[in-house]
Amino acid sequence: MNVYRSLEELPQTIKNPVITFGSFDGVHLGHSYVFNRMKAIANEVEGETIVTTFHPHPRKVIYPSDKSLSLITTIEEKINLFEKNNIDHLVIMPFSVEFSQITPQEYIETFIIKSFRPHTIVIGYDHRFGLNRKGDINTLRWYEKNNQFKVVEIPQKRVETMKISSTVIRKSIQNGDVVKANTLLGHNFKLSGTVIHGEKLGEKIGYKTANISPVSKEKLIPGEGIYAVFVNYDEYQYKGMLYIGTKPTIRSNGQKSIEVHIFDFNEIVYGKEIEVEFIEFIRKDATFGSLEELREKINSDREQSLKILNGIRRNYKIEI
Repeated sequence: MNVYRSLEELPQTIKNPVITFGSFDGVHLGHSYVFNRMKAIANEVEGETIVTTFHPHPRKVIYPSDKSLSLITTIEEKINLFEKNNIDHLVIMPFSVEFSQITPQEYIETFIIKSFRPHTIVIGYDHRFGLNRKGDINTLRWYEKNNQFKVVEIPQKRVETMKISSTVIRKSIQNGDVVKANTLLGHNFKLSGTVIHGEKLGEKIGYKTANISPVSKEKLIPGEGIYAVFVNYDEYQYKGMLYIGTKPTIRSNGQKSIEVHIFDFNEIVYGKEIEVEFIEFIRKDATFGSLEELREKINSDREQSLKILNGIRRNYKIEI
């Protein structure tokens, strides 16, 4: 996959471009269906696929004071997921206030047609673009009638009756329902971060943990509690359990921490980057009467996590 950080880098030799554009937060199963349709069309017309995504996320630019939006995927994670979807060309379009002010007609004529010369545009059923998001499928259809390009609209997709959308996935992650989120994503929700020094309170109960500082401040953090996770470090994958919370049983500074206990792992990883894949929610955070009670509960959490991680056999089926 070729990656371009501006329109100026995009070569003009791409044959019969089949394109789509959007934020694609999560790069979920609905997005993958769009990409698969693009690849099928490109094969039919001997063309190439182009995905254009925007960075920063448009809402971050248009509403800079709104801190409520956290993202399922960082730009680096999105790039990896686009590549796994076998896209030919990826354009990371710098999003700006000026760009958000162009009309839908300008968006099509000066951005899409002039920059990409598309053979076919493939978009989701609810895609909006241009000033105040006034552009939609009908706007594109008008240009299609004038032989500018072909348009293919992808209807709403569902998995096991569940609507696939980035908004639904975000809410699921925030509520700790990572099983539902992973089902709609078609891949495991991940969190990467640098291992930092903590209060080393885990050692008091026999469970050393790696404290994680997320690589991106915009990254969505799941709801508080205990999770069964896979941990990716130095080209190896380990099993573990992760805690998000304020450690109410153990006296601490009261700040929320993200700590992972990696099973059968004794390496010192301070300053190193690790990646955590969330598999299943184990339980909510709780206050215990003593360290011994807490230790017994964590022992139970470990057993439950291992049972889950040892039995992972999930398939994701999208309803066409």
